[in-house]
Amino acid sequence: MLWRSALWGVRIASLLAFGVGLTHGAGLFLQAQASDAVRFGVVPQRPPLVLTREWAPFLSDVGAACGRRIVLSTRRTIAEFEQELLSGRYDLSFANPLQVVKATRSAEYKPIARLKKSLQGILVVRKSDTLEGINALAGQRIAYPSPNAFGASILVQAELRTKGIGTEISYVGSHDSVFEHVVRGAARAGGGVMRTYQAFETRMPDTLRILHRTPRYSAHGIVAHRRLDPGFALCVQAAVTSGAFNAPTYVGEFLPGALGDWQSVSDLFPPEPALQPGKAKE
Repeated sequence: MLWRSALWGVRIASLLAFGVGLTHGAGLFLQAQASDAVRFGVVPQRPPLVLTREWAPFLSDVGAACGRRIVLSTRRTIAEFEQELLSGRYDLSFANPLQVVKATRSAEYKPIARLKKSLQGILVVRKSDTLEGINALAGQRIAYPSPNAFGASILVQAELRTKGIGTEISYVGSHDSVFEHVVRGAARAGGGVMRTYQAFETRMPDTLRILHRTPRYSAHGIVAHRRLDPGFALCVQAAVTSGAFNAPTYVGEFLPGALGDWQSVSDLFPPEPALQPGKAKE
């Protein structure tokens, strides 16, 4: 088929570009076919059934092009997903910006791709709500996906703290749940990001509006565990950034990624200092 031929061309070109010979590349392909499936973790911004519908075909095509089956893996909450990621359970993973930084600080993961779009947090309210400006949210209940959601929770909460606005925090598990809570009136406002907000708007139009936007930061990325064969990781990088396959609609276009792409995020959240021997963390 034409798409397979095209992706083989992409793969061979990428291997040659990084100094991997054709004979060795062919050996990797044959060996990969006999290996266990590659586990690809996805941060659960959407419900599991939606993630499966969006990611499974994309990962199937990328795996077929690179000669190894790639299976989707996610968790019920973002916190559970992050725990799995930082314990090295995923071979490849689509993670939020802070999770990318944390995963690379552990020296177990290396970034291979990033989203073309930047990321900013947003606060949404019901379209009929007369609130104007985030100062009016003082004392109100705000829904968030989880403490670990970078754009929807971390950036939005940092913005409110900077402005001295105290609110009641409610974690509801996913981005869609945040928007649903706001629509039902279970929360006065909710933290989200543009991608998931726009996807929600296509299903429930004219129910929400954006009250506030945070500054922009580098967005989500794909990281590869260092146990993966470098040639296979390069093939995945070439495939996901080639544009030959349809990435999940709420994600958009991928570009090659490197650690420096998330430097602004790393600067915003510096690593905790190492504890001195004999000292307990306060």
